[in-house]
Amino acid sequence: MIQSTAYSKCSEFYEVAKIVEFVMPHAGEDTQFRIEVLHDLQSGRFSTSVYYKEHFHLQPSYPVVNGNFSKQTADFQVWVPFPNAAWTDRDTADEAITQALGFLGAR
Repeated sequence: MIQSTAYSKCSEFYEVAKIVEFVMPHAGEDTQFRIEVLHDLQSGRFSTSVYYKEHFHLQPSYPVVNGNFSKQTADFQVWVPFPNAAWTDRDTADEAITQALGFLGAR
């Protein structure tokens, strides 16, 4: 385990303890979600960050050769932070996941 006390310039330090991914309806369509459980190494508590997968069709802007894009447009998938995800604070990683799933209405 990383010794967070060795990094004095970091005011907060977390370790990703567990990750779960699942699909559930959101905004009228099936959406893939990801919950990352963060372990606060100072307090020993567990919180979560919630993301959803978004799909994009983009034109990479670099490199440019002779004034033209040298790469073709392509499809990309990105984990986007879920807006207004409720804050969680629990004693264990599994309890934090359960709390986050409850806030998301996964039942």
